[in-house]
Amino acid sequence: MKRLAILRRSERGAGAVEFALAAPVLFTMIVGIAQLGSLFFATAGLNHAVAEGARVAAIFPTPSDEEIRAAIAESRFGYREEHLAGEPSIVPGPEDADMPYLDISLTYQVPLNFIFFETPPITLTETRRVYTQVETTPSDTTPPDPTSTGGGDTSSGGDTSSGGDTSTGGDTSTGGDTSTGGDTSTGGDT
Repeated sequence: MKRLAILRRSERGAGAVEFALAAPVLFTMIVGIAQLGSLFFATAGLNHAVAEGARVAAIFPTPSDEEIRAAIAESRFGYREEHLAGEPSIVPGPEDADMPYLDISLTYQVPLNFIFFETPPITLTETRRVYTQVETTPSDTTPPDPTSTGGGDTSSGGDTSSGGDTSTGGDTSTGGDTSTGGDTSTGGDT
């Protein structure tokens, strides 16, 4: 009996028992935080890749879909190519829209691995709308016609004034008798 009472009062090994009970919860939390970090990293990489594709799409003149996809592939980080859910989607807006635009979208599936069990992958989707500039063709802009009579910019060899006196060089005649820069008349008769 005395020996049984001593064993009940002994606390040797209690720390090991507590650690054995708490360790699975602790390890699960650590792995969960690591998986959450990889999820945030994949989100940041997906966001950056689509933003880079949108930046390239905003260049004038609008690049081709292959060039936009290449920019997305070159700027990706935080996710693996094999977990992408298809190619990046590049959808132009409707023809009758006020401003032309492209919708660039990319979908990624993040697999979560908790060592002892796996969960279904989480699907992330990032979409950006990029307004593009309208390309104008030479037929859209017509240059001004140099032979048009509007505007008063045309001249034909000099200024003429009615009333018999002709002045060249744009000088004005005074009193109708003399004109400078052209013919000089005295007394009104030539």
